Amino acid sequence: MPSNYNTLLSSEKELSELFFDNLEHLLKMHKFLWANILEKKNDKRVKDKIAFYTEESVKKNKDILDDCIWIISKDQPRANHLRFIISMIHSVKDMEALSKYPNKILDIYSNEIKITKSLEKLVKNYLDIFQEVIKMLKQKQAEVNYKKSLNLKDNFLKIYEDFLQKDLNVKSDKINNKNYLDTYKIVKSLDKTIDHLFNLFDNFKFIKSKPKKTIKINL
Repeated sequence: MPSNYNTLLSSEKELSELFFDNLEHLLKMHKFLWANILEKKNDKRVKDKIAFYTEESVKKNKDILDDCIWIISKDQPRANHLRFIISMIHSVKDMEALSKYPNKILDIYSNEIKITKSLEKLVKNYLDIFQEVIKMLKQKQAEVNYKKSLNLKDNFLKIYEDFLQKDLNVKSDKINNKNYLDTYKIVKSLDKTIDHLFNLFDNFKFIKSKPKKTIKINL
């Protein structure tokens, strides 16, 4: 254990605050995107705002990585503390992906794409999950909440598959239509977003200390 143990704990707390600040920022970004798409708004104002959110998230990720490097060099963390830092670094990769999908969706979206009740339901579910993931991570019970999160993911997949089968009818020739393909790409981006959100649980779920023994990590 480093002699400046209290300093290390303080540094980890600040790092966690940066982490959650970026996650909350990304949630706002996704909410803003869909609030406009569901109203069929895809003008320059929306694109500029999403670009701003993206730039800010890049800065926040950089701050997290800079802090990780600084903590390692200054405090020389060991064992659980070092694994916590490594988990943070892995999480930056997922947050980078979370900031890219809104841009991809905007590139694909056009007013020709039909906004159905099923699509609205799918979007609401993924945004609810986004918010719930942040809430559960803040509870500092990553291992326990990871198991609970599996039910959230299963529910999303049911809604997602139901949308593909009923709204898109992916088995039909309609999938060759550009609007259908674009809609499929958009909802697939939602599916990928959910994957990256649950990767955050994987990053913090366990810290291995010895063979056949695991220690829970808290954010």
